[in-house]
Amino acid sequence: MSALASTLFALLSSGAPGAGGFHRHYTGVLTPRGTKGVDAYAWEVFDEFVPDPVARADYVTDLVDTGYDDSLRVFFTVGFGLGFGQAGNPDFATAIDTWLGGSADPGSFTPWEIGYVTLRYLRAKLSYTPVAGALAYISDFTPTIDAAPTIETGASVTVAPGGTVVNFPAPFHVTPQVVATCISNTALTVSVVNATPLQCTFHVWNTAGSDVGGTINYQATGE
Repeated sequence: MSALASTLFALLSSGAPGAGGFHRHYTGVLTPRGTKGVDAYAWEVFDEFVPDPVARADYVTDLVDTGYDDSLRVFFTVGFGLGFGQAGNPDFATAIDTWLGGSADPGSFTPWEIGYVTLRYLRAKLSYTPVAGALAYISDFTPTIDAAPTIETGASVTVAPGGTVVNFPAPFHVTPQVVATCISNTALTVSVVNATPLQCTFHVWNTAGSDVGGTINYQATGE
């Protein structure tokens, strides 16, 4: 599984929007806000985890661009812990806002847990309904977008002295793993550089370390 996704901490550190109803604790986790200011409490604010929590808190991630339209699987990881003196099970809900290349963001979220959806762009939302006595803090919210591994191959590809750029037959969403072998000459070795989701560069070397070129087969594996 590759993660075409963002973690909660990375998004928060970049100043990401959408933490309505949450307060960022100095440790980096998110806690539900209270309905009153600190000056409205007496001792409660020091002895209770979150006195009078808000009715709902939402967190929306930054935009994720997968590169091009495709049918992809989307699911989530939610990390949390119970606050001091709390017990029970917190109530979380997850949703996604997706759209295709060349389209506008519809700005609407669909409840989502796991499944396939055709998309290019995605925003994910975590919603939390705080319940007094069972209050949690959020330590991680990671939407993951992945696909079944794709294998693309090239046979009898000519590599010129000094290297040749080869475009993959179809683009990947993330940079694939590429391996290559030289045809009919075991004394030559192949190196792969500057790999991207669209292409890579091959070099063929002789035993003296000269970039001499040759004919290769290659295999690229990724998503």
